[in-house]
Amino acid sequence: MRYNHLGIPTTDRFEGEIELPHLQMTVSDHENNPFGVQWQRYWAGAPYPDLVKTIPHVAFEVDDLNAALEGQKVIIKPNSPSEGLTVAFIEVNGAPIELMQYRRLEMAEESKALVFHGGQSNYYVNDVEGMAAFYRDNFGFKETYRTPKEGEPEHVEIRLGEYLIGLSSVEAGRTTHHLPLDPGKPRGEIVLWTNDVDRAHAMLMEKRVLCIHEPHNFDVNEQLRLRVAWYYDPEGNIFQTVCQR
Repeated sequence: MRYNHLGIPTTDRFEGEIELPHLQMTVSDHENNPFGVQWQRYWAGAPYPDLVKTIPHVAFEVDDLNAALEGQKVIIKPNSPSEGLTVAFIEVNGAPIELMQYRRLEMAEESKALVFHGGQSNYYVNDVEGMAAFYRDNFGFKETYRTPKEGEPEHVEIRLGEYLIGLSSVEAGRTTHHLPLDPGKPRGEIVLWTNDVDRAHAMLMEKRVLCIHEPHNFDVNEQLRLRVAWYYDPEGNIFQTVCQR
């Protein structure tokens, strides 16, 4: 068991913020200091126990996560927040502890398969704020992300349980991503998070899938740097592939 980092939850902003939309949290880089201190701010509705969101935790690397969890009180089941890493949280003497298992190098070399690991539904709308309020006020959705943070939003994400919806401005889709959005065409899309947008593109081209906008870089801000591409499915519906850079 080897020390990795100290995660400290906060509701305040901090230097060097890194947004992680797929985890619904913002963190600092624990490798930028010799003690592994990492600030963490959880977004509204983030699906984690209050103990994890309010009490600092120490993270340790282990060689066998399943063995390390035996006999422990597991509060977050094993999951993979990034390629090659599996984590879980346990409670020890009332405090959260994170256990981390990195895939061994030889295993990583053996398996470099293209992976899709999550998704959401996006809807292109004329009134992002109004649509977010509609789903929030009528169905209980919770806002988990918006950009820009101030002023009229171009994109808002809302969640109800495990279901995530993105609401994007029609105008932003046209001007920022050059998507063919108009009242006569689909204004919704499926979003597929992957580990490699360019490899996914090559795979889709081999299958003769029609591409709308080839892979390209899209930086939401200095911390959230994405690679994205758009395609048509067989019935003309739009879907997007995306990964973090």
